Amino acid sequence: MNKILRTLYICLSLWMTANVVHAQTLHNQGTGFAVSDEHIITNLSLLNGADEILIAGVKGNFNVAHKATLIDKDVYNDLALLKVSGLHLGNLPYALANALSVNADVVAVGYGRIRSNNISISTYDGKITSVTGLSGSPDHFQTTMFSTTGSSGAPILGNNGEVVGMVVSKVFNGRSINFAIKSACIKKLLTKKAIKVPQLNTLASSNKDQRVSKIANFTYLVLAYKGAAGSITDFKKELEKAEAKSNIVNGHECVDLGLSVRWATCNIGAKLPEEPGTYLSWGEISPKNSYTMGMYKHASAGKQNFNDIGNDIKNTQYDAARVLWGEGWRIPTQFEMRELIHNCKWLWTSIGNIKGYKVTGPSGKSIFLPAAGIKLDDDSYYQGEYGYYWTSTLSTQDVNDAYFLNCFAKFHDIDKVKRYFGNTIRAVVK
Repeated sequence: MNKILRTLYICLSLWMTANVVHAQTLHNQGTGFAVSDEHIITNLSLLNGADEILIAGVKGNFNVAHKATLIDKDVYNDLALLKVSGLHLGNLPYALANALSVNADVVAVGYGRIRSNNISISTYDGKITSVTGLSGSPDHFQTTMFSTTGSSGAPILGNNGEVVGMVVSKVFNGRSINFAIKSACIKKLLTKKAIKVPQLNTLASSNKDQRVSKIANFTYLVLAYKGAAGSITDFKKELEKAEAKSNIVNGHECVDLGLSVRWATCNIGAKLPEEPGTYLSWGEISPKNSYTMGMYKHASAGKQNFNDIGNDIKNTQYDAARVLWGEGWRIPTQFEMRELIHNCKWLWTSIGNIKGYKVTGPSGKSIFLPAAGIKLDDDSYYQGEYGYYWTSTLSTQDVNDAYFLNCFAKFHDIDKVKRYFGNTIRAVVK
């Protein structure tokens, strides 16, 4: 009897194992684009190990996800050909072309910067740096475009709006290299499956913005799941959880404004967004009682110019954000400060009785920059009127100056000031 029961138990266990419904787990997220009325191409590496594949963004709709099936692949070139049955993607406005040349301008269209409250296309501009890939591979080319995992599978447009390749982001010998799969490889895979290769390019007469807008209608969010796939609502919840975890770095909170870096919610030395925090001279990591030329740590007696500590002090021993807040944090560069200025909405407002700027990024999220003023000699100036925020970048006009954000009620832009002045710092992190 025991032997019979054991046999039944083993059979039941095997049956349950074979028929268990695995909980949904998002395996990978990337980009794909249409290569026919019902076929989509993407990176095979995004799908490896996945049980189910979803496609979202068809005709701009991100509330509904469609199941896709892997019908063929090119392992060497990291290509996956998907089919979405019963769904018509439409007539493609672009052709697959092979024309490539070094220094040619290219733009990729993908989903590398999506947020839980904003699932939308991003563009990545760059130039072709080589018409071959790693180790001279003839099937690939290299670009200067910054790309993330989410942009893998994104179409790359050439000067006439034709698709010249597809984004792949890889690490080689510990170094991130952005390269692309040539359209010729995609053509081979389509021909193998007897799928007509897109050859009609209607984008040649369009400008860049128009091309991006049109190809965005045929570029999709690819979600690869282990186990049963979830809904778009479930996917957004997962994004929210990941965002919440990723926005605390070494105990300090940051905000993703939708820019190239995330910005701290408080100044260095502050606990609340409206607090001024610590005033520091450029390249120093400790506050002091007097901010004068003679008290500047990087000044030498008898020298006309201050000591050379680098044209950019980010991630060095002179970077107060890195030293005080730890790995990952740093002072923003002049470029990143300009990005904050030109790509965000600035509103002069107040928190309580503290005046400053509410800066809202493309993601819809905001930070508050208090008008903390400046420290000079033994006193403080312009509190509540001006904000002075260091960048990590030395002035190109005077080695005794460094660039900073100068902001007040009717003005916010980059300026330069003597390095020994006591300014505040708003740190950034990738």
